[in-house]
Amino acid sequence: MDNKYTMTFDIEDQEYVLLEPGEYEFTVDSIDYGDYDGGPKIPKCGKVIVNMHIDTENGRAFLKNNFYICKEASGMIASFMKSIGLIKEGQRTFTIPNWDSLPGKKGLVKTSQRMYNGNYYNNVDYFVAPKKSAAEKPKASKKKASWDDTEW
Repeated sequence: MDNKYTMTFDIEDQEYVLLEPGEYEFTVDSIDYGDYDGGPKIPKCGKVIVNMHIDTENGRAFLKNNFYICKEASGMIASFMKSIGLIKEGQRTFTIPNWDSLPGKKGLVKTSQRMYNGNYYNNVDYFVAPKKSAAEKPKASKKKASWDDTEW
């Protein structure tokens, strides 16, 4: 047998971390590609699967989200891109970048739980745009002092 197919490794027990519904910071881990055969709401199109993780005090929780590359699903793609900072507030058009450049990007996601085959799983509800920081908020203009405003 060829040695490239054998190795010794330690087995790490990792329990599935189920998140309480809420907002969490995520990190993009990897991108997978596929095709979607179409359905009642989404036509046949390309599909991009974004794999993410959220670090919690209970361990690392994993999420994945399918993005359908079509007009009908453009809102979800836009909210994801806003969340990771690739679409700015007020921007009206956007060309999707190379998806393979996204691992390592961070954003904010609102999660819930969904049940499938009697088990609960982490579910993406929607992606959250970054909050404006104090540095980004417009500064109040200071009134210029004049001789007329001076008290003597």
